[in-house]
Amino acid sequence: MPFTIKFSGNADNFDSADDPFGRMIEASLVGELPGFTSTRVESVLEAVTSQLLGTRQLRLGPLPTPEALVLIRGRIRESISRNHPIPILVPSGPKKPVPGQSIDIAELAAIKVLVELDRRVKQHFSPGLVIVIRLEDLTGLWLEGEGAKADIERYTADFVQLSHLLGPEILRPVRESDLAMPKTFHTECLEVLPIMMDALQETAAYPNDAENYKGLAFEKLKSLGWQGLLDNELRVYLHARYLKLYPSLTHEERNQLLAKYLTSALVRRRIHATGASHVKDYGPPIDLTFMAPPPGNYNRCRLYYRQIPMCQSKLHMPYWRARGLLKINGSVRMCLASWQDELDTQEGHLHFTGLGGAVEVRADYLLED
Repeated sequence: MPFTIKFSGNADNFDSADDPFGRMIEASLVGELPGFTSTRVESVLEAVTSQLLGTRQLRLGPLPTPEALVLIRGRIRESISRNHPIPILVPSGPKKPVPGQSIDIAELAAIKVLVELDRRVKQHFSPGLVIVIRLEDLTGLWLEGEGAKADIERYTADFVQLSHLLGPEILRPVRESDLAMPKTFHTECLEVLPIMMDALQETAAYPNDAENYKGLAFEKLKSLGWQGLLDNELRVYLHARYLKLYPSLTHEERNQLLAKYLTSALVRRRIHATGASHVKDYGPPIDLTFMAPPPGNYNRCRLYYRQIPMCQSKLHMPYWRARGLLKINGSVRMCLASWQDELDTQEGHLHFTGLGGAVEVRADYLLED
């Protein structure tokens, strides 16, 4: 049963304000004792923040910067003050990289992480979380073309169904195509793309002075709503990622893919298709992503997560890029693998059935000695 606790230096007057360390002690106990609740906003804030930041087992990379932490804590405090769920926004890819594949153990692991995170938060703050998962189906079609449409539709439908079965009170999966008209998204992308390509070419000549660069194309891009820089560090990072994902592409083709990707990100904001509208009653959301942190000091209101704890799988990649497997060696544990890995796996399938319907999750397994 939940219980409350107050600290005091005076046995006759239980008020933490009468001791200089009273509230610090209360706040530390909130995070340590399961079932402990507090009526103090600051104590609950500390406990919930601790749960959201997570441990090194689930957190991807270092703790947020002090500037980012101020933003995160501000949004948590607002939810606690208004006693409504804390809004979380999770961006998600729309398909696996291998044609014909849909959701597997990697997606199951990610949903499990989100549901368990809500459970831990509710130990200290009963409204818990409301989590919007934005499935980027329109972005996928923009980047990969109509040939990917069938895989995108199957993957996103399966992901939505699994989310409804496992987290019906918490998870709100939504496709970009539910947030904006496909034609509007595509038309906007076509209009912005040449400006983005010009800006990338323009700023490439000033790789070490992106912050102060004020070229015509870049200024036009900012007038369309672009936020941030087009610095060399970001280019190198994205080029390296594309080289790994699409090794057959030329440098110029990777440049075009980079421009299309950045264009889709800008258009998504311009036409209000980020998914934030699905939690607008709760205020601006905290971003939570399973992507690796980009280089640089990004002071955003964002958390970076693994879908499988580091003690179970040192390899990390976002679930929509990964091959999720089960490893069996006396016990069963989830793990990730690259699609390029040659593994002696046995085919398996999990069938989930509930009031909301049914869905199949690929569950290949690997026997370990």
